[in-house]
Amino acid sequence: MSVAPKEDRVNELTIFVRNLDPQVTERILYELMLQVAPVVRVKIPKDRVMQTSQGFGFVQFKTVQDAEYAERLFNNLMLFGRPIRIKRNSEPQATSKKVDVGAVLFVKNLDPLTDSETLMNTFKVFGDIISPPKIVRDEEGVSKGYGFITFSDFAASDRAKEEMDGQFFMNKELKIDYAFKTGSRTERHGDDAERLLARNGVENGAQSQ
Repeated sequence: MSVAPKEDRVNELTIFVRNLDPQVTERILYELMLQVAPVVRVKIPKDRVMQTSQGFGFVQFKTVQDAEYAERLFNNLMLFGRPIRIKRNSEPQATSKKVDVGAVLFVKNLDPLTDSETLMNTFKVFGDIISPPKIVRDEEGVSKGYGFITFSDFAASDRAKEEMDGQFFMNKELKIDYAFKTGSRTERHGDDAERLLARNGVENGAQSQ
């Protein structure tokens, strides 16, 4: 019986596959990746209402070497007339206390049914998320269609922004940018000052909005 990898290693073993044709099913993606090495799991998120593919998916392998090889072999492979794009989170998760360095993304145009767990499961492939994603809701608990995701480092937030901005998620085209700093509507997180502090390992005290 195989033992599931620890949570802090899952990202290292997982590749993010985007630009998938709607015809690509989890079974097809599984069979494709199986040509490289044994596959632990495959997930292609679907729209909750239409049950259609969101155009991206995740594949977890048993070893880092297998994930690396799959990325090299299949990136830009033509599948149903589309070149699939593959990236892997190659940075290990931090084992020390999680620090908010200001790597806060503002995610808007969320489907009303999107919850924090769904965002966490989708975005954690890009890197360590230091707290559950926050979806802003009105007094009755109805989503306002936007939220915030705070990563532990800018490498992860940059990857997430680059890969997910403009992607269709639950049949909605996501719009992603760095969030405004608390109390400001002109300065955004992710500026040179925050990145310099992060590189020097200094906590800047910024809080997710």
